[in-house]
Amino acid sequence: MRVEKKILLLACGGLFLTACLILAFGQRRGSSSSLTSQNTQQTEHPRRVSEAGSKTITVPKGGNFQKALDAAAPGDTIILEASASFIGPFTLPAKASTSSAFITIQSSALASLPASRVSPQHASLMPKLLSPGNNLPALLTAPSAHH
Repeated sequence: MRVEKKILLLACGGLFLTACLILAFGQRRGSSSSLTSQNTQQTEHPRRVSEAGSKTITVPKGGNFQKALDAAAPGDTIILEASASFIGPFTLPAKASTSSAFITIQSSALASLPASRVSPQHASLMPKLLSPGNNLPALLTAPSAHH
């Protein structure tokens, strides 16, 4: 009988803790949504701004993605070959520019990808940026890198 009481107390305690967590996170989510509704600038996603003179840099399978990143200027598009794997780490460099345009990186099979969510079945239509291992990331950013 004693063991049953302990199990019952543990179960009740677990349910109480779960209910407290649900309430706490539900209130936090509600307060943050009111913040974002007041300031839509925080939740707005970046937009692509193309500029005259922008160029397209194509990187084939086995190509030098870091060289393309270094050569790209604001407004340029880097196209990586679909299904190709590029092993990093790659550093997104700081660009000395006052432009508000983005450097865009996209798949060579972009036209075949859905306009909304992708799924694992679309993996062959996208390039892969891979970590070199040794606890290193695939992408790094240089100090002051933006856009």
